[in-house]
Amino acid sequence: AQLANVQGQLADTQGQLADTQGQLANVQGQLADTQGQLADTQGQLADTQGQLADTQGQLADSQSAYEEASSQIATLMAELEALNAQVGATSSLAAVVEGVGLQLRAAQQKMVASGSSFQLGKLSLSLKVVPTSSTSFGFATMEELASVGGEALSTVELDFAQTTAGAPEPPPEIFVPSLYGLTEPAARRQLATLGLGASVAHQAIADDGDVTLAGRVLKQAPAAGVPILPGESIMLVLGKALVSA
Repeated sequence: AQLANVQGQLADTQGQLADTQGQLANVQGQLADTQGQLADTQGQLADTQGQLADTQGQLADSQSAYEEASSQIATLMAELEALNAQVGATSSLAAVVEGVGLQLRAAQQKMVASGSSFQLGKLSLSLKVVPTSSTSFGFATMEELASVGGEALSTVELDFAQTTAGAPEPPPEIFVPSLYGLTEPAARRQLATLGLGASVAHQAIADDGDVTLAGRVLKQAPAAGVPILPGESIMLVLGKALVSA
């Protein structure tokens, strides 16, 4: 009878073990499902990050295009303002010829600098103007055109010879301005307008010197009036007040 009881308990234990193994299998299955869902979530996160990177790239491209368009619009507005300023204005024939000639030479120099073998040919320019003297004229306003008509305007014919593809012209010499007594910022601004740089040194002002020159230019090198090329630098010697003990 005891043997039968032991065998029964063993059978119950084996049944419980089988149930536990089944539960463990279920837990392992749930764990596998959770790991699969985690992998899917990580994949979706990677896709989202990729889409975000693409969106940021598109945004950067849009910003660049916007800035370029804004720059072009600003350039066009400046050109339009310049044209509006010319309408009705009086100009000399010599100034027009010189201005067009400078633009043609600049265009030819750009072609040479880019390595192009082409060169500008002869240019003919026809202007409808309102004569104001034998050497000057004005561009008609819209009101004048409406009142007198285009047929009443005079015509100026200008011919410009073919430009040659020579070597680029050397930069013009600049004469050093007098900077004595200026503060460092003022001296730098004046030099910057001429395309020149600046370096700075200091010199103590003697006890009997002019203390109002503290922080201002005492000396400069090269001296005022000396020719210099654009891009070069001027040495500024600034006054420095002595600190009394």
